[in-house]
Amino acid sequence: MTNGGESIGIKEDTIIANIYALDANGQKNANSNTGSFKVIQTADQLEAGIFSVTLPGVGPGTEIDGVQVPATSEFSLLDPAVGQYGYMYEIKATVRLGQAGRGYIPTNIREFAQNGNNYLAIRLRNSSELLSFQIFNSASSENDSILIKGFKNNDLTGLDEDKAYQVVGVDTTSNSLLINTIAGLSPGPGVDFLGGQLFIQRSNYQIADGNIIVN
Repeated sequence: MTNGGESIGIKEDTIIANIYALDANGQKNANSNTGSFKVIQTADQLEAGIFSVTLPGVGPGTEIDGVQVPATSEFSLLDPAVGQYGYMYEIKATVRLGQAGRGYIPTNIREFAQNGNNYLAIRLRNSSELLSFQIFNSASSENDSILIKGFKNNDLTGLDEDKAYQVVGVDTTSNSLLINTIAGLSPGPGVDFLGGQLFIQRSNYQIADGNIIVN
C-alpha cells in the first residue's frame, strides 16, 4: 500500500518503521518517536513488495545500524494516568516511482540558463508528466531526485545511471526538468536520448502505516 497508489520500487536497506506514541485523542505525537522496528527484508520479499518488522521480545532494547530498537517488554502501553495511550508505527523508505513501474521517457538533454544560473534541462515526452514531480524550490532538499537508466548514448558518458540527481526546477515551455550541471557532461544545445527510462527517487515515502499494540 502506498500513499499515492503508484507503482514503486523500494531501494534496498532504506525501509524504516518508526514508532510513535499516541496522544489522548489517539493521534500520532510527531515529537515522540520512541524507536524503530527492525525491518527484515530479503531480495525475494522486496521483489514481491513484502517485508516484515519485528521487536525483541524481552528487554533490554538494542541498537541496530544506528537505530534504536526497543523490546516489547519496555512498552507500557495503555496507562492514561501517566500520559500513555498506546503507539502507532509508520513505515517509510526511499523508493523509485515510474509510470506503472516502467519509468518516464527522457527525450533530450541540453545546457540551459535560467536567472543567471547554468543547468542541464531534461525534456520529458509529455507536459503532464511534470505533475508527478515534487518540486518546491531550487534550494529545497525535499525536491525529488531522478535516475536515468538504460540509454545507449556514447556521448553522455558523464551521466551516471546509478546516481540520483536532485531536481532544482522546471522549464514548463519545453516540458523539462532542471538539474545542476555535471562535470564532464557538455550536451550543448541538445543531445537526444537513445532509449532509456527516467525514474523519480523519493525519500521518506510512506508505504504502509497502521496501529500496533505490543506487550
